[in-house]
Amino acid sequence: MIQPLRDLFKHPAMDVGWLLLGLLVAGVWAPLVGDELEMVSGGEIALLAWLRCALHERLDWFFRGLVLIGISAPLIAGSTAPLFYSGGLSWHALSETALPAALPGAALVALALWGRRHQGAALTEPPAWLPRVRLGMRVAVWFIVIALSSGQWGPLTIAAVIGGALAGFAGLVAILRVRLRLTARGVGALIGVVGAGVVGVGALLIATQGGRVSAEEAALAMVPGAVLVGLGGLVAAAGRGRAMIGASPNDLR
Repeated sequence: MIQPLRDLFKHPAMDVGWLLLGLLVAGVWAPLVGDELEMVSGGEIALLAWLRCALHERLDWFFRGLVLIGISAPLIAGSTAPLFYSGGLSWHALSETALPAALPGAALVALALWGRRHQGAALTEPPAWLPRVRLGMRVAVWFIVIALSSGQWGPLTIAAVIGGALAGFAGLVAILRVRLRLTARGVGALIGVVGAGVVGVGALLIATQGGRVSAEEAALAMVPGAVLVGLGGLVAAAGRGRAMIGASPNDLR
């Protein structure tokens, strides 16, 4: 009786269920009770569940969760508009919430579909470092959760969240590199695309939020995003350089 319950709890579908619960808390429960903090709680649940999907033998459910997040992003942003706009679900409110969230949402769906096509078979012999990376990702996520649960949104909290996010992203890239058989250029492209997405979202917030998000606040996310773009370019260039060194003269024509 206990073993089937354990197997059910460890199944990736359970993590997707928790992910869906977190999205519902953020997009449905938070507007109903009129509490912005419930959005944070829902985001924490969804983030933990989604990253747990990356720790399974195959990444199918990880990419399904990514599709779910991408589709839900504009819906959640639009449904929570009454928390920030007195006009409720007006076109003005939706244009400043749902529309900006649609672009990164579509990018997440596209990334998930690409990843599902390119993932390899389940690892028969996982790398020796994989358990340590998984542990590091869990620590990074809980670091973010604790920082967000402190109830204080200041520079220190933002720095803690960004630091935890970068650490978790580094672990995620390491896992995806093995699971998707990515070359150095592929890893660089992935890092660069994510960094460009962060910069783009920050620019969208400045352009659409009518002064609610200052340039200084957006820069706290845009600067790490720009660093990721540069890092991705360096990794991709290094990979291309190694490929050219090992190539024959005919390959370089």
